[in-house]
Amino acid sequence: MNISDFQPKEQVVTLGALSEFSATLIPFLSKGMVLGLKGDMGAGKTTFVSSLAAHYGAQNVSSPTFALVNIYEGDLRIYHLDLYRLEDEASLFSIDIDRYLHPHDGISLIEWPERLGRLAPVGMPVLSFAYDAEESRRVSLLTT
Repeated sequence: MNISDFQPKEQVVTLGALSEFSATLIPFLSKGMVLGLKGDMGAGKTTFVSSLAAHYGAQNVSSPTFALVNIYEGDLRIYHLDLYRLEDEASLFSIDIDRYLHPHDGISLIEWPERLGRLAPVGMPVLSFAYDAEESRRVSLLTT
């Protein structure tokens, strides 16, 4: 299955149901995939990563805001990047960005993917998280 086949392309999900939502994506994810996660702070990006990682048996998920990259080991290795603090494309090379844009041994989940600029993989799927109500988010599947 290809993630472009995922339906529906947009849905409203409560924060409590993000775990169920992330489980519906599992059949569409495979090694080598890069998935962008777009949305304001507090929109649910890290909560989504945490629930997805738990489905793969990974634990201790936290926001990589200061570390920039966290790696979670489970049935599938997950590279979790938070590019919010990076100033420019040149900063991306300090974290060996090529490794995460071509994750042969896992998947990469990239918060603030717009910071990739011209390095963003063509056609990279992006989950956009937007506030719908206090406890719910509108999640949309986009491609770059």
